[in-house]
Amino acid sequence: MPDCPGRTLIPRLAAADETSPLEAEDLQLLAVAAQLAGKETESGEFLARAHQKFLGKGETLRAARCAFWLGFVAQFNGEMAQASGWLARARRLLEGQGECVELGYLLLPEAIRLVVGGEADKGHKAFVQAAKIAKSFGDRDLWTLAWNGQGRALIRKGEISRGGTLLDEAMVAVMAGEVSPLVAGGNLLQRD
Repeated sequence: MPDCPGRTLIPRLAAADETSPLEAEDLQLLAVAAQLAGKETESGEFLARAHQKFLGKGETLRAARCAFWLGFVAQFNGEMAQASGWLARARRLLEGQGECVELGYLLLPEAIRLVVGGEADKGHKAFVQAAKIAKSFGDRDLWTLAWNGQGRALIRKGEISRGGTLLDEAMVAVMAGEVSPLVAGGNLLQRD
């Protein structure tokens, strides 16, 4: 089986980063590559550095988006204290920012918590709200994650057919190449 290009690229980019530190945007890309190559620890380190660099440049929304992804992935991995810290930081950064797509992303972890905790109705409503925000900002990643979450919530409520249809539609977005590599290949749509 051929080697994943990310497995050879990541060490070279990391070495280049040691010589001349990468910019925040490049660190984000490196974090995604590491995540997709199964190097979650390295991915988190790169994304945390990107977060700090965005903060240093006064790019609060981008820093909040990094904090969201750090918290969201930690939640998926069962690292609840770390997830809580990063998600709280993202919320704090968004205080006073007005309407933004990042607020929609922050609905996802809470919706998941509600669904898994037996409150599928409340979780479904939070996913619906996230999908509305995604639509208003034209964000396909958020829309796909929210649509997937709605489907899973409906299935938990016993609405198997309706929920399955939403899951199928979310997967169409993945198969059609409408979402980022992180959403398409990061197993974020597959866990329950």
